[in-house]
Amino acid sequence: APVEAKLLQLRALSPRFSAGRASDAILSGIFEDLGRQPVPRPERRSFVGSVLMIIGSLGAGGAERQFAVTAGALQSAIHTGRTMAGYDVIGPLNIFCRSLRTRDAADFFEGSLRSQNIPVYEYADFEAFGGHEGQSVVAPLREALRFLPQQIIDGTTRLADSIRHLAPDVVHIWQDGSILATGLAAAIARVPRIILTVRSLPPIDRPDRYRPEYEVIFRSLLALPSVRLVANSNTAARRYEEWLELEQGSVDVIYNGVDALADGARPEDLAKSSAFDAATAGWCFTVGSVMRLDENKRPFLWLDAAAAMLRSQPAMRFILVGDGPLKAAAIDYATRLGIDHRVLFTGRSQSVGYWLSRMDAFALLSAVEGLPNVLIEAQHAGVPVITTPAGGAAETVLAGETGFVLPLHDGEPDPQDVADLVLALHADPRRRGAMSARARDWAQATFSVSTMTERMVRTFIE
Repeated sequence: APVEAKLLQLRALSPRFSAGRASDAILSGIFEDLGRQPVPRPERRSFVGSVLMIIGSLGAGGAERQFAVTAGALQSAIHTGRTMAGYDVIGPLNIFCRSLRTRDAADFFEGSLRSQNIPVYEYADFEAFGGHEGQSVVAPLREALRFLPQQIIDGTTRLADSIRHLAPDVVHIWQDGSILATGLAAAIARVPRIILTVRSLPPIDRPDRYRPEYEVIFRSLLALPSVRLVANSNTAARRYEEWLELEQGSVDVIYNGVDALADGARPEDLAKSSAFDAATAGWCFTVGSVMRLDENKRPFLWLDAAAAMLRSQPAMRFILVGDGPLKAAAIDYATRLGIDHRVLFTGRSQSVGYWLSRMDAFALLSAVEGLPNVLIEAQHAGVPVITTPAGGAAETVLAGETGFVLPLHDGEPDPQDVADLVLALHADPRRRGAMSARARDWAQATFSVSTMTERMVRTFIE
């Protein structure tokens, strides 16, 4: 067998031939073996059977929100008997999450999922080899696994037997990290349909996250007839096709499903808003954003743009919703710019729809994106948006009609460009009103949850 042959070759090599260098060869051999084994294919069905969804965490991120929305729509269809894309959804639905404790608020969406009676399991707590190493479906690969990265070893040994026991008709894996860790386990468990969902540009375009094993995992999985790849933007889909040398159009594109957010507010948010209103009396135009305060979102550049706006038009104020590792530094930077009294840092909030309703313009200056939910949510709220062309961000906007896509200078937006666009909106209330109405219509027509979930269901069966 290919795996055994490769192991013999590796043993004959110098000890300097490291496990890291061996992993590509071993992974290829494992998948070659799997490709020779028949995958059970049920007869053509008119319904969606059991579904297992897998993700790394349930934190307060855009991908996690889409995961929760999709799971909620499936569960609702299961319990109400409603069809999706013309198919009955029988279920059951289960969720495997690597851990809800890896970082702060990694369980952000857990409560809402459990409130819908969706079972959520942390597979980091599963016993390796299903607790019975000799009888495990992974047992024949024990020798080969030691050459693989720990992330793949953990995911494979903890999940393969559990997946085999559940016997789902569909395994739906979200995000690159989860695909790397769990894709092999789903393949070993001989799942009839495996959906890989990616939410941003491929790992090769993100050096801070790239590992050589990604290419082998993706190529090998996609060589199996049971596997399909789905991206949430045309930009991401085309880049995956280029990276993996896939046929153009072979990666399905399903836009995020984002409905309008409720504009109600929790008491703590109302208190913050009232205090800010009192402190900024006379400043009537509000520019805002919803973001994780980290390097990728460029909060310091965002504040530079805010300072540039204030130099030309004092009747402005700013609201930044979100938390992150740079929050304290961003607050300090606003103080050093002399604009801290006009900037409200709300922190993490459950009242995003309320804060959007308080904004006249919205700016997102990310370096890397998938298809940003916040841009869609802002347009649902009738707020014109300004964004960099990161990832699929430009696909969320009708340029000049619902918002603007910034030019880049040496790979970065110019704060003055941001300021000029916002100042033009401030100076032209009639245009701003027209853009607001168009933004609502565009978001409702293009990014509905029902459209997203129905297209996703089709990938489960068709």
